[in-house]
Amino acid sequence: MKRLLLFIVIVMPLIVYGQSFVFCPDIKTEVKRDLNNINISLVFKDSRSFAKKVKEKCTKNEIFNEFVNCIKRTYPSIKISVLDENTFDVNPQKDSITIKINLLQYDATFYLGMYIAYTTYELKIFDYRKGEKLIVDSIIKGEGKQFNLLGLKSGKIASNSSFKEAFDRFVSLTAKLSQESITEKVDSNLNKNMPKSKADKLRELKKLLDDKILTQEEFDKEKKKILDEKDI
Repeated sequence: MKRLLLFIVIVMPLIVYGQSFVFCPDIKTEVKRDLNNINISLVFKDSRSFAKKVKEKCTKNEIFNEFVNCIKRTYPSIKISVLDENTFDVNPQKDSITIKINLLQYDATFYLGMYIAYTTYELKIFDYRKGEKLIVDSIIKGEGKQFNLLGLKSGKIASNSSFKEAFDRFVSLTAKLSQESITEKVDSNLNKNMPKSKADKLRELKKLLDDKILTQEEFDKEKKKILDEKDI
């Protein structure tokens, strides 16, 4: 037992110093209920480049498959169609939602007694259900660190942390997909037998802001519209 501990603490770091690894992600996700019964086309591209050789314990297809599984666990009621990587640069289909993920970095490197991991990808979300609209164009980043107490397992912990941080950011941005036009929501309410007051509309609007479906800028814009309405 002492020899094993000595190997992990002293010898193993010398062997893997500066070495990079690619581990298969394995994270827990929180179930969301705000993307119900929608169809999404998902396409990945692998644009990673490595300054030196890495030890791949996970292929790009395994990484992408786990990303899809994370989305399915998070949004159990959506339907996902995974497109071939060759279609990445093809324009999205009309009347559809397309998510493009361009993987730029995903690895864990041993350095100065710890594993440092990064997950970086370019995210574009197109919502063409009501015309051509690019609603998200962002670089997603996640970082994870773990002291080398468990050998390669420490590297995987760091890698999972970086993947989870990036995925949480992905989830926050996909909330825009559940955002219907607030004006349409208000108009639909006005068609009911009991039209809602300005206060009721503002409360509904505030809930959308609190649930991060609306940005502060969108909230302020729609709030002004409601306040400018003439009282019936």
